[in-house]
Amino acid sequence: MDRTGKKDLLYEIIRYLLVGGIAFLADYFVFFIFEEFVFKIDTHMTVAISTAMGFCTGLAVNYILSLTFVFTSAKGTKRGKTPKDMALFVIIGVIGLLLTEAGMFGGLKILSLLQIDFFGRNSLLVKPFVTVAVLAWNYIGRKVLIFK
Repeated sequence: MDRTGKKDLLYEIIRYLLVGGIAFLADYFVFFIFEEFVFKIDTHMTVAISTAMGFCTGLAVNYILSLTFVFTSAKGTKRGKTPKDMALFVIIGVIGLLLTEAGMFGGLKILSLLQIDFFGRNSLLVKPFVTVAVLAWNYIGRKVLIFK
């Protein structure tokens, strides 16, 4: 990869991090609303449902912003917009959701074993760490499989 290609890739990664941050905020906001106002208690089921609802919101935001802002090489092409590409985007996202659910479960289990209590809302503490870890999977998967 030449110097211009490296520079373009760096800018793309920076844009993806910005989009990831925006998608995270949308995801976390919906997750928070479900945790705090819809369910009001932490159980494995309420955390799983809240996580899934936030994930779906974040996925939609990420898809729209990825097409319009991140993967600029796809502008003016069908890349990312075909049914196959949309399916891949969702499949990568669903794998990310499974990783997120596993991370949430594991993180909550670890905090429980360590007897750490974040005001009775440990899920709100674990979620940001899990999201950052899954961000890398989402970018690499989408870059390699969709926006080559």
